[in-house]
Amino acid sequence: MIHAVKEEASRITGQDVTIGDMSFRLESARTVETDIPDGFKEVRLCAGTPIVVRIPRQRLKEYGITTARDYDYVYWRRDYTPTPFIKQLEENLVKKYKEFRGEEVDEPSIFEKLRFVKQVAVPLRMQERETTVIGTLWEFDFQA
Repeated sequence: MIHAVKEEASRITGQDVTIGDMSFRLESARTVETDIPDGFKEVRLCAGTPIVVRIPRQRLKEYGITTARDYDYVYWRRDYTPTPFIKQLEENLVKKYKEFRGEEVDEPSIFEKLRFVKQVAVPLRMQERETTVIGTLWEFDFQA
């Protein structure tokens, strides 16, 4: 995916790019080295934007979640155990990997260590209406 984005960015180098109300001129495109340097034992990934995890109604019982109303889904929040957050996030990552690569992958335990940072309300426009969803910020630690 990174290479596909880089190829498209290279194709439009020198042109104006609009993001929202802002316009930029793309001057160059390149990839950066992502190998973990020797000597690093652990890597920390910090979520810079809130992670929104939807839990469908049919999975609420599995996770021991009860709601006041009969919602189609609920958003994970700090009041719940981390299990549904991790499970839904891992399933989503595996699904996206399969779609992108076109190949099956074992469902590994992706998250070795994670730390909840905070919960935030995220304003969102859905179906021509403004709504608020719950998102959370996290730090994820991985062995190099």
